[in-house]
Amino acid sequence: MWNNLDTFKQHGSTIEQLTAEFCKRSFLQDFLFLRPKRVSEHKELTDLLAILEGKCLCIQIKASGKSSPRSGQRLTKWATKKFVKAGNQAAGTTRKIMTSAISATHLWQGNVAFQAGDLLPICGIALVEYFGPPFILTSGIRHRTSKGVPIHYFSLNDFFNLVDLLGTLPDTIEYLRQRASISEEARSIIGKERDLYATYLLDGRLRPGLGSKDVENRWSYTIGVEGESFERKRKHNIFVDFYNGLVGELHQRDADMLSYFPPELLKYVKPTSDKSYLEIATELNKLAYMHRREIGKRLFQAAKAVKKDAKSRMFTFREPDPQWVLAFLVTPKIDRMSRIRNLHLLLASAQTEYGCQNGIGVACPSLDSNQGFDFILAEKVTYDKEQIRKFAPVITKSTEITLRAFPDQADDSLLPTDEDFE
Repeated sequence: MWNNLDTFKQHGSTIEQLTAEFCKRSFLQDFLFLRPKRVSEHKELTDLLAILEGKCLCIQIKASGKSSPRSGQRLTKWATKKFVKAGNQAAGTTRKIMTSAISATHLWQGNVAFQAGDLLPICGIALVEYFGPPFILTSGIRHRTSKGVPIHYFSLNDFFNLVDLLGTLPDTIEYLRQRASISEEARSIIGKERDLYATYLLDGRLRPGLGSKDVENRWSYTIGVEGESFERKRKHNIFVDFYNGLVGELHQRDADMLSYFPPELLKYVKPTSDKSYLEIATELNKLAYMHRREIGKRLFQAAKAVKKDAKSRMFTFREPDPQWVLAFLVTPKIDRMSRIRNLHLLLASAQTEYGCQNGIGVACPSLDSNQGFDFILAEKVTYDKEQIRKFAPVITKSTEITLRAFPDQADDSLLPTDEDFE
């Protein structure tokens, strides 16, 4: 396979692209940026940035090549050298993005620029395409930069499994934050990350100073004792995908929306420009896995019920950020202008009821409708006060969302069936 340098470079580029493609299901495509460079030098800093509200993960990837050994100590020695190099590059990136203007390739927007200070590195991540047995990184490894930014080391496969299991960018950031506080011994094990994330999911945290003996064989225990719960969690990921799909629909928003937008509401909500689109996408992506799962479940059940009786359903969700509320309206196929009016009344009422300055409204179709989605972004409460006084009290009766910690004990009977989409 490795006949020449060009082939090796092509493989490395493919691995970078594969990593970005894999991450976008959990991190969402709007928040991934390839091959950032310093604007002043046009020199590549790292392979991938994952960015949410200015906080970023700096990811450096090292692919295997013609010279990589297949087994034994030579393989371990080769992988260690790759990890050291990747870690140093990731560390350098965390420093330079805070002091330099950079540009990076976005999967949808093309070239995007960030000014010095726009990004705050959460950590550096060193990934190596390593498929050997577990081993402990020992020599030349730095777990923090001189500025105290953590550096994490994973085999590519371990990182993929971690991202898939945690399911969102906020959950991954929180896991890495806690992982930075455990013992360096536990952080240095390559190829057994599953023991750590099994501990995290089952205990609900990684306690500071956690050692390798504390998590040894935790994954085997999980598969034997809690395997059903892990399998249930994976099944219920479909509801998270249902929620994440809203951001995809947002990207496909109708450019001609103003032609059917109620004219009396134009002064109350932001137009769906690229900027407001990213504001909505960011707020939706801020929610953790458990929130998304329950919202996605409510959306699916509402869309299923509306398909059956053609009666609209609604619910709202107040974010952890007390200034924001999300309002969801699921309707049969109706006049689009009327649907947006109803959505705005729901959102304004939720803002009033909860005292939230900012709100996002999402109108969704039933399972048997191809009408599409509508989104509105409101930064202050503006609507007919009398209507809101009548409508707002019913909001609290339809907004309760129960969060279930892992392992999920939700009823599997709520999962979609083929009949739901016929």
